[in-house]
Amino acid sequence: MTDRPWTTILGRHFIDEAPASDTRGISDALFRRLLAADVPLLRANIALTTLHPEFTGFSYRWTRQTDETVEVEGRRIRVEHGLYDRSPYKLFFEDGYAGIRRRLERPDELNDLGVLDEMRAMGATDYVAMATSAGIIGGVTATWTTDRPGGFSTDELVLIERELTATTQTLENRNLRETTVHLLDTYVGPRAGARILTGEIARGSGETLEAVIWLVDLRGYTALSDRLPRDRLIALLNAYYDKVISPVQARGGEVIKFIGDGVLAVFPTDIEGGATAACEAAMAAADEAGAAIDAWNEERGADQQGLDIGIVMHLGDVSFGNVGAARRLDFTVIGPAVNLASRLERLCSEIGDRVLVSGAVAKHVPDQVELIGARRLRGLSRPQMVYRRRL
Repeated sequence: MTDRPWTTILGRHFIDEAPASDTRGISDALFRRLLAADVPLLRANIALTTLHPEFTGFSYRWTRQTDETVEVEGRRIRVEHGLYDRSPYKLFFEDGYAGIRRRLERPDELNDLGVLDEMRAMGATDYVAMATSAGIIGGVTATWTTDRPGGFSTDELVLIERELTATTQTLENRNLRETTVHLLDTYVGPRAGARILTGEIARGSGETLEAVIWLVDLRGYTALSDRLPRDRLIALLNAYYDKVISPVQARGGEVIKFIGDGVLAVFPTDIEGGATAACEAAMAAADEAGAAIDAWNEERGADQQGLDIGIVMHLGDVSFGNVGAARRLDFTVIGPAVNLASRLERLCSEIGDRVLVSGAVAKHVPDQVELIGARRLRGLSRPQMVYRRRL
């Protein structure tokens, strides 16, 4: 005997599967229940919209050929290229449809959806799309395909709709959490996002963190902003951010904030190899960002103004947490180490070197830097030893 609950589907009894913990698992469990009830699925797909800078949503797709449920990303570029106009989602979200059915065996059937030719090529005889809700992000939509002659029966469609409706709230709740994680990762970074999700939202909450502070700015930005039209300036800034931020993230750094054309990032030392590993990662990110800018200048051509960047690094303790007003907080890093890095950034701009580092960083990467000398930095009582990237 088992103490697991039973479900009745079309008069048959099945043991419920253990609850899945993610959206793909929840979708897969639904598909398996329908297959266990002998619904003749050829292909099944559940789609959930999301709020994300790159993706419009995520689909969870099962096919008989693979017998596996996989995640498929819905990229915004596909929408921009017109694929949305011939999708069932346009009928759901703009025209208010709750369901769509296309009997693919019929030669005179409406061929208005871009996916139908693909379904026919798979041997499909029936294609059904359902929208079960219009949740706070967009709801849950699903498509079902069979290759059985005559298509789905009425009882099978009733079952599919009932099972999908019963699963919708679980899917939406999970999707809402995953969307929240995506948004926090996008706007405050994974480390800060994780802390916010665990409830660290009170003003003044935070931790002391040892990290390499990594600051980069785009040289000549003020002149560019005066000269370029708004749309061209935004496009240039976005391309620049891609060039300098991708190496940071690839090397384990976390972007804290944008300050005009400047980017503040940190490389925490709580990793294998400690401070030395963090300094090496920060230096590698600086080299890769510089190389990306140089390659970009070549792509842009001689008729475009060449762009350059300045990067500074300092190693020290920072306070990582919530600061701000009672109803408007910022999750950021503050402290004397951040102030020193900021002063070093001004020096970097004045003397024209691409990469400057403090003595605290230099001692961990001595073979990669050379001494400039002791320099007085505004607001600091003692001169600081400053190093440039060894060429």
